[in-house]
Amino acid sequence: MIVRPCAVQGEGAAGQIVEALDDLQRVKGLDLILLGRGGGSIEDLWAFNEEAVVRAVAGSNVPVVTGIGHEIDVTLADFAADLRAATPSQAAELSVPSRADVLRSIRAQAVHLRHHAGARLRTARLHLSRLEGSHGLRRPVELVRQRVQRLDGLALRLERGIAGQMDLRRRHLGELSARWRLRAPASILRRARQRLAELDRRIAGAAQRRLREAGERLRTRAAHLEAVGPRSVLARGYSICLRGENGKAVRIWHEVACGEPVRVILGQGELGCIVEERKEGWT
Repeated sequence: MIVRPCAVQGEGAAGQIVEALDDLQRVKGLDLILLGRGGGSIEDLWAFNEEAVVRAVAGSNVPVVTGIGHEIDVTLADFAADLRAATPSQAAELSVPSRADVLRSIRAQAVHLRHHAGARLRTARLHLSRLEGSHGLRRPVELVRQRVQRLDGLALRLERGIAGQMDLRRRHLGELSARWRLRAPASILRRARQRLAELDRRIAGAAQRRLREAGERLRTRAAHLEAVGPRSVLARGYSICLRGENGKAVRIWHEVACGEPVRVILGQGELGCIVEERKEGWT
């Protein structure tokens, strides 16, 4: 365990926290970083809300577990960390499995089995001694031999039972170790990165599909606009008459006077004309 102290509140605390995280990145073989401090007011904890600290936690190459303040205290660094604990003590408990407790339980059960086996052996020997001292037995030697065989069988079964229990406990310990590896911050971070990569691929595919669909709609609408636009209308033999003085389209016969110049826009080119006659209706 490596302790890297730094200021956790007050002026310059954020810079020291960032510097400490940078120093720990260069430690070879480091499995985990615990970033924590005791409780305090929001002002005391403000260094962990600074952008530089949050970016340093998020960019750490080593998984970071935060245990900042009390259970009700939450900072931006908690959201950037790989795992957030309510207190520094809980951060330590979440980071290190209690393997000693498992081994202690196995040893206690082994002692219990040995004690129970010893009691059974003592009881069997006492019973055998009583049989040896019995005057009513006609074949004491044969009975003793049978009891000895039974005792040997019980001892063999007991040894096998103890070995089986020990194997079972070892397998259980192995399962606990495997479960811990699955729940380790590095494993959780690796699965989260795989999930993020999959989401990135799905988002990229969806974006490409949306772009293709939008392009198809744009081309369809452009073709529609081209079909109903003024150029298409002019190409069919129609024309647009514009006043020469302001270039506005002439919609009604009395908007121009006789002798006034006008421009006539055709499908190809235009004509400069002089109004010689006006009529209200078509002929």
